[in-house]
Amino acid sequence: STFRVALEEPVQDETHTGVGNLRGWAVSTEGIVKVEVLIDDVFAFEAPYGGDRPDVAGAFPDVTESEKSGFSLAYNYSELSAGQHTISVVAHNNLGETKQSSANFTVVKFAKNFISDPNAANLNNSGCFLENDEISVVDAIVDGDLYDFTLKWRTAEQGFEIIEIR
Repeated sequence: STFRVALEEPVQDETHTGVGNLRGWAVSTEGIVKVEVLIDDVFAFEAPYGGDRPDVAGAFPDVTESEKSGFSLAYNYSELSAGQHTISVVAHNNLGETKQSSANFTVVKFAKNFISDPNAANLNNSGCFLENDEISVVDAIVDGDLYDFTLKWRTAEQGFEIIEIR
């Protein structure tokens, strides 16, 4: 009997801001009924389940429908308060059993939870510093406020993500 769940994003001990992925996979020889998401140990919502995961099918070829074991959604991490948080996913199988996977992460954010103005960022008078896989920007104006921030390359996101806002 196989029953496994893995939360892949947010990544353990990383920093997140804005809208990003919340994703992973779950398999059970008994079938998966649902995947719930808890934020700081409080039920938040059910994650859409059944996404294509050929990598999981390769790892669990004997589990029926393991190729459709993914869950994924866009999540606005900036809706959370700045600081430390935990997201847990709880997979439920057809026997009523559960498995959980969790990640602790840090949220950094701008003054607003969501900045809708497409012209909100002005970097005309900003400076930029590069070091390894990070880009530091100083004196940026975002939504009318002055900020310094740092971006870091994230493999899971396949892009740069803001990891510090000052």
